Amino acid sequence: MFVLASGRIRLLGDCFGAKTAKNTKRKSELQRLIGWQQISAFLGQPISLVRRWARQGMPIKKRGRFVTATVAELDRWLGE
Repeated sequence: MFVLASGRIRLLGDCFGAKTAKNTKRKSELQRLIGWQQISAFLGQPISLVRRWARQGMPIKKRGRFVTATVAELDRWLGE
């Protein structure tokens, strides 16, 4: 809570983007990498290697001409 100079009380919270554990977990699960460059930067590998891994079963989704993957799926795949 905080008091403005005019004497009105303003509550701090969702209006300033307060994060809860539930929201941060949901965002990390849904964080989507779009394109070969973002996926390869996340994995720290060259694009050619990431494309080879995709042919061998890395979890990616092709949407039209775009390739996407979620951070959670890639972390799970790397852990196997």
